[in-house]
Amino acid sequence: MLFFVACFAFLCASKSRQVVGTKLLTIFLVYNVASVLIILVTGIPFDCYIDRLRSFLFPMLFFYFGVEYRITSDKFYKSFLYSSLFCFVVGFFLYLFTPSFYVSFLVDIREQASYIDNVLDETTVLEYTRFSSFFGSSYAISYFSIPALCVSFAFLFRDKLAKKHLLYLSIIVCFLAALLCQQRIAMVSAFAVALFYSIYGTSHKNGILLPAIVILAFILIIVLNMYVDTSRLSTVSELIFNRFARLDFNDAMGERTGQYDKVLNAWNNIILGDGMGAHSGAAMIYKYVIVADGEYYRILVENGIIGITLFISLIFGSLKKAIINRRYLWMELIIVSFFLLAGIGANSLSVAFFYTPIFWFCLGRIWNKGYLERLKLDNKYIR
Repeated sequence: MLFFVACFAFLCASKSRQVVGTKLLTIFLVYNVASVLIILVTGIPFDCYIDRLRSFLFPMLFFYFGVEYRITSDKFYKSFLYSSLFCFVVGFFLYLFTPSFYVSFLVDIREQASYIDNVLDETTVLEYTRFSSFFGSSYAISYFSIPALCVSFAFLFRDKLAKKHLLYLSIIVCFLAALLCQQRIAMVSAFAVALFYSIYGTSHKNGILLPAIVILAFILIIVLNMYVDTSRLSTVSELIFNRFARLDFNDAMGERTGQYDKVLNAWNNIILGDGMGAHSGAAMIYKYVIVADGEYYRILVENGIIGITLFISLIFGSLKKAIINRRYLWMELIIVSFFLLAGIGANSLSVAFFYTPIFWFCLGRIWNKGYLERLKLDNKYIR
């Protein structure tokens, strides 16, 4: 399996027309794979390495699909958007109408979660549960809703796309999902993205963007009041408003400072790192000190000075390229920035393998010369 990952990375790198980003990503990926030697020498359970291999390294392979010069269509973005909307719409039904099997599912999830202290039954779980659709975790909604919101907004400015009224509806659905998941970064980002594209639309002959969204949102509220139990709507609204009242960055980081101090004190190999997975969630089972809420601390202690330098070089190089071509790459720039901001207080790139393919794909697209040439030629992002 490790041999396959390494061979795939080198094969893609050799066909990437000497793209700098691909070289950096490949070196970083292979460096992580090679850290298995540190894991074996130090005696850290191999399960920890496999867990991180699955959740952190495998999604990186989507970078190579994004950077491939000959792949310039929007099929991946469309598939991601449609899949996300399906999850949100089904989730809205479950979350608002609360069928009994779904309530039982939520109770089971809370009982199995080691990080939740208070156990709730079927009569109280709905008063505390955040929107998670059928994933069982609101993090999934957070990492799907903002990228899907960006894709929906960006597609509005592509002249050849018909049925734009459906995109307005898509924007409402994604925005609502971001609020209902009650994750700080998603809630703030949803408003920031909506504000940015509203201003962008005004300057690009799409001044009806904001009014259209407001009208659709108003209609949606009326429909919800007609069909959803008012007490349930009241509970959900209270959860959201209470979450907004507690949006304090200092408090959020203060909750995490303790684990950062502990993991830095447990950091053994400063140069090479303690090995991929040494401080993962799986390592908690074996009583190792873990980083549960801080992607950059995790990369630092697991990959060392060398690893964090490689990662920073890749990210800064990608952001620089995206900013230079921001006229065409706003969507990719915002999506990548969202995951990077989330990484300040969460393991946004390694918490689950199916959350992050969109991040790595967008990062690859930033380096895709063929994709950039297509956008310039078609002039789809600007009018």
